[in-house]
Amino acid sequence: MTHERDIRNTLLSRMELSASPDIVEKILLRDAVRVRRMKWITITAWAVVVICFVGGSLLWIVSPSADRSEHPTSGWVASMMSMQSLARVLAPFALIFTISFYIRSRTLTIHQIQARLTGIENLLREMLHDEATT
Repeated sequence: MTHERDIRNTLLSRMELSASPDIVEKILLRDAVRVRRMKWITITAWAVVVICFVGGSLLWIVSPSADRSEHPTSGWVASMMSMQSLARVLAPFALIFTISFYIRSRTLTIHQIQARLTGIENLLREMLHDEATT
């Protein structure tokens, strides 16, 4: 028990001063804003992809059957093809935004955990200081 207490005291005495709470709050706030922004960018990107796919499919359904057999550059068919092509181009971007959103949200979670651990570390230092003065 005494050996464990000595190890704890040695480790706590070697710890450097932690960042101030104001800096930690600013970092957490900055990360939270980034996560919110990335969430809306991701939602918007996927919504545009879905709208393009659905819009292209609806144009295919609504278009007269005669247009389907005509040259692919005719009005309805060209619109349908361009919307679906746009969706195919935007889908990888939406996927990249999704991955980026996941990474940013995990980073925020890790920073929150680090802030909580810093708070615990400060409490342990206070307890050690109180123990040493009594």
